[in-house]
Formats: sequence, C-alpha cells, structure tokens
Amino acid sequence: MKKALCQKWWMKYQPDDVLIDTMLAKIEQQKQSRQWQKDEGEFIEHPSTWLNQRRWEDEVVSSERRGCQMPIIVNGFSQPCGKSTLAGKRRCVDHEAKGQDVEHGDAQSTTA
Repeated sequence: MKKALCQKWWMKYQPDDVLIDTMLAKIEQQKQSRQWQKDEGEFIEHPSTWLNQRRWEDEVVSSERRGCQMPIIVNGFSQPCGKSTLAGKRRCVDHEAKGQDVEHGDAQSTTA
C-alpha cells in the first residue's frame, strides 16, 4: 500500500534529474542525522511521508557532537565536558593533556 503511495507521488510530480540529485544528496545527509541513527533507524520516516512533506528541503541536524564529550561531574551529575576540541581530536585540551585514552561518551571513562 505505502509503496503505491510513493509511486503515485512520483507519477504526479515527475521530478527532474536536478530534483532527484537533490533528494539523493539530502538522503545521504539525513542518514547521518540523529533521527535516522537513533535506535537503529527506528525513527526514519516512511518514504511516502518523506516525499509528501518535501523532506529534502529540511535542514539536517548532524549527529556529530559538538565539543568535548568526556564525562565530568557537575553538582553530583555526570555531563559532557563541552569545551572546544583540538583540531582533528575529539577531546579538549584538558582531557588531551591528562592523557585519557577513552574518548567521547564511553561509559568507562571518568574525570573530575
């Protein structure tokens, strides 16, 4: 049934090569988004929804984390450090200097 909805949309709008290329490029970007990667892709929209809502026009929010994600304790709670990272690195200057070999988000790492 849903496949037929996609085919119906395609026949109605008959996207040209430029639009198809735009759509494919956007899909490549969206594959890297938090939404598409969360829970092994559980929240990826059905293709007919993606087409009807013109999702190729959406701004993509990257799943790439910003800032150092090494855990720190603040007011008794663990949270990401958040400091700027070194060029080509995933840790901030402080965590790099401490020689911590466990990077972002690993539950094993601890720091004060």
